[in-house]
Amino acid sequence: MSTLLRGRVRRTALPVSEQSPLTVGGPTVSAWREEALSRIASVEALRRQFAAERAASLDARLAADESGDDPSGAGAAAAGGFGVGSLLPEEQAEAARLDEIDDAIVAHLAVARQTAEKRGMGPVRRWYSALSGAQVQRVAVNIDAATVQLLRVAPADVLRGALPGLLAHLRRQLPMQDLRRVEAERLTADNGAYSFDRGRREILAFAVDAAYAAQRWSQARLRGFRNHIYAATAMIVTIVAGLIAVGLWEPEALPLCFTGPDGVVCPVGDRPSAADVPVVALMGLVAAAVVEVLSLRRSRTDGAPFSLPAALMMLRLPLGSLTAILGILLIRAQFLPGLDQLSSSAQVLGWALAFGLAQQFISRRVERQAAELLLDTGRDDVG
Repeated sequence: MSTLLRGRVRRTALPVSEQSPLTVGGPTVSAWREEALSRIASVEALRRQFAAERAASLDARLAADESGDDPSGAGAAAAGGFGVGSLLPEEQAEAARLDEIDDAIVAHLAVARQTAEKRGMGPVRRWYSALSGAQVQRVAVNIDAATVQLLRVAPADVLRGALPGLLAHLRRQLPMQDLRRVEAERLTADNGAYSFDRGRREILAFAVDAAYAAQRWSQARLRGFRNHIYAATAMIVTIVAGLIAVGLWEPEALPLCFTGPDGVVCPVGDRPSAADVPVVALMGLVAAAVVEVLSLRRSRTDGAPFSLPAALMMLRLPLGSLTAILGILLIRAQFLPGLDQLSSSAQVLGWALAFGLAQQFISRRVERQAAELLLDTGRDDVG
């Protein structure tokens, strides 16, 4: 952003006619990138508005000095005799401070926009970025930083209008005993019957910054939990694939057959075959898929970020195959009391389905943990 000089004062905004048009950017291939670009454009629009208002205020102040409307003449005298159009030293320092804050907002938004619009990543790098959350974090932290800086330059009436949303964010993300939240609520407890001096703005800005940091930390925990689900899913898929490979290569090494009243009973036919383990795994997969469909109505993770519902679904399906195989093996080993022999292939496949359904006892605990993390992400302990 270029600057203009007038009466030894750095101007904080260009005339509207000289500014580049405000654009949102995109389209992109990710929902979070589209949301980020919209937030960036919103913050940039507010920055331009506030900068234009400051510039207009400075113009009016300088015009008043030039026309001699300052009856005391203190403006020119206190400025060290620089003549018409000069400002007081403290006014010059404040204008310079606001200009530095404006430059910081521009820098943060530029980094966020550049990252949100990044294209041309290969599939491996894109997958790694999605797992690590590096780009999401880079965009979020810069947008949050720009928003916090905006609180330091926003007009008082705009800040008063934003107070309910800011306080709601503080209460949602910071615990009741957090001193930053306590101080921000105390300063704003008199329904706006005060001026937003620099001290009040700094208290509010630091409190909002802490709330943003807490929100990002909660989201990072949720992302890490999602990555653990992916890792567990990959491990289970590897185990199931290994068991199927053993069953295909050497059916006798992983026997799923029983001796019934009419002879040997296997999942497929009356003797061990290479199809036994794959069929049992398929029955468990089908059972897990049915449970997944039935659980959609009462899911507590609908709308969760980071594709968490999809990650839980990916976990359930191979887990159903694994529990089906292990369950039949446990029956054959006479490990379960009262279940030591199955008399038909239909019974073997039926129990495979039952053990596939039983994976819900494990996956439900995982879903419950995910729901708790989601609640922590949107904490609301106003008390």
